[in-house]
Amino acid sequence: MGLFKPAWKSKNTQKALWAVAKMTDQTKLARAARESTDWIVRRAAVEKLTDQTILADIAINDKVNDVRKTTVEKLTDQKLLADIAKNDNFSDVRKTAVEKLTDQTMLTDVAKNANNYDIRLRALQKIQDGETVKILCDKFVINMIQGKDWNSLGLLLEIAKLAPSVIASHWEAIRHAAIAQHTDVFSHKDSYSGYKTAYSSGDCHTDDTRGGKHRDAFGQNFLNRFPTYHKESPSCPSND
Repeated sequence: MGLFKPAWKSKNTQKALWAVAKMTDQTKLARAARESTDWIVRRAAVEKLTDQTILADIAINDKVNDVRKTTVEKLTDQKLLADIAKNDNFSDVRKTAVEKLTDQTMLTDVAKNANNYDIRLRALQKIQDGETVKILCDKFVINMIQGKDWNSLGLLLEIAKLAPSVIASHWEAIRHAAIAQHTDVFSHKDSYSGYKTAYSSGDCHTDDTRGGKHRDAFGQNFLNRFPTYHKESPSCPSND
């Protein structure tokens, strides 16, 4: 008749945590991790769980960010970690998932397809295969030229630091695309705030957004972010 409820169901958090601390049975821990109405108790139960299937379910379905984050720290499924890195709505959960990723294919998927720039950058920084970085560079250049994904410019800047030789063959295309579409870059508040400095420079004329002075100011600022290529001419393509 349910006269004796488990101690982990106690409304007293400390009593419930004490009960969880004594538990070793994975089935009972799974119940506590899924069913407790106290997120602190659920998190404590998660910390003692080892069953990856149960952990995966909690990582996806728990409503509390801290519980999901703790669960992700215990996951090993690389595909699931990649999905969480791309799709979870809490930044710390996404970051934890990326930190747990080691599979290069999954990291590449996150670097290409995550919606959040910071997550894509973190994934890119963990990619070790030079050929994969080159393929990503190709994709980012195409996206940038086509104006599909302004995050690509920031990611190319990171590739320039990690593997400057990969960028070399794309340098002119990157520079010209950035200059030609600089108005969009300036308006991107998350990934390109650094480029807004060109708007405050004396050489920048907002009444002539495609004029030479404005374009040259942006071009020089862009070149300054690529110190490896200072030998390149800072002149910009004409509108002709």
